[in-house]
Amino acid sequence: MIVVDASVAVKWLVIEDGAASANQLFADESTLVVPSHARIEVTGAVLRKQRDGILSEAEVRQSIGIWTGLLADDVVQVIEFDQVLENAIAIAMDTTHALADCLYIATAVHLDAELVTADQQLQKRGKRAYPRITLLSGTRSH
Repeated sequence: MIVVDASVAVKWLVIEDGAASANQLFADESTLVVPSHARIEVTGAVLRKQRDGILSEAEVRQSIGIWTGLLADDVVQVIEFDQVLENAIAIAMDTTHALADCLYIATAVHLDAELVTADQQLQKRGKRAYPRITLLSGTRSH
């Protein structure tokens, strides 16, 4: 079982650094999981790509459709974030990192799973709370 954050899930929808590594997660036949707030976070990231001129409206609609399909078909499983919110708050306070990101860590803790991220800050700070956070290969530092 692997928990992925929005920085990885977006790479399934948009060709960018690390997309090949993100797509490899499907080939590894592990169960992929996100906390429920990822529904909004990933969609928001795709919409930002349009605002930034990276994607057209048609590409955004297609990407959101793919994301919705992955979730609806349980290709990516969803755990309701309220199951891990209390622990995520504690992790956020301990690591001084954003609560939204700490929901991914808390989900991984809850499931005793690896967390894969393309966010170097999340990996660096999050490892203080949970050592099984892996940086997606093929991503560049920000």
